[in-house]
Amino acid sequence: MKENYIKKILGTSVLSVFVLTLALTGTSFDLLGTNVAHAATAGYGNDDDKKEEVKVSSWKSSTKADDECIQTLKLEIKGKNFDKDAEVEIGSEKADSVNRISSKRISAKFCLSELLDAESKLVRSVGVINPDEDKVRANKKIDLGDFLAEIEDQEEEENDRRAEQERAREERQAEEERAAGERQLEQERAEQEKSLREEKKAEEKATNLEEKNDSEKNGNGELAGASLASKNIFERVFSWFVSLFR
Repeated sequence: MKENYIKKILGTSVLSVFVLTLALTGTSFDLLGTNVAHAATAGYGNDDDKKEEVKVSSWKSSTKADDECIQTLKLEIKGKNFDKDAEVEIGSEKADSVNRISSKRISAKFCLSELLDAESKLVRSVGVINPDEDKVRANKKIDLGDFLAEIEDQEEEENDRRAEQERAREERQAEEERAAGERQLEQERAEQEKSLREEKKAEEKATNLEEKNDSEKNGNGELAGASLASKNIFERVFSWFVSLFR
């Protein structure tokens, strides 16, 4: 209890000294609150640091042939305070992919044909957008007209490649049809030869049968002639023999 009593006396003494000091200096509680608020507004005692704004210093572009969109446009941008979820736009078209290399370097890829189809104007702004912030544009704009010749050349090469593939396909199909036709003719020729062989065999068989029949007929005729001749001879001999006994 004694210790609590001492703490109470000390607390009351400190409060009394604080009030007495304010009275002597003429400082009111309202004024003190105003000063504290002003200090907080000025940044004293505020733990939240202000987020720095994106800055775009420069950019450079390059193109690369692509199977999906014929040609890809790549932007490499330098600046400051690029967020890991930052987006990149050319005009109003967002990049297909963004790669944040660091807070000062970022790259983005666009399908060039889609960019040209999206808007009619060729000269457009290059901008970077951090989450929950406004777009910050580069001072230098990009002229997509510089890439039209490349796109036309690439499209021409692509058309030539497809035409060559179509020609090769047609030639391959014609060769397959020719081979199939030759196989069909060879099969028909083989069937005709087989049919001719069978007909020839049938004719030979019929000829042999006819010759056999003729031979049998001739043999029967000769036998009948020999029998008749033998009969005549027998009759003559018998007549001669009878005449001897008369």
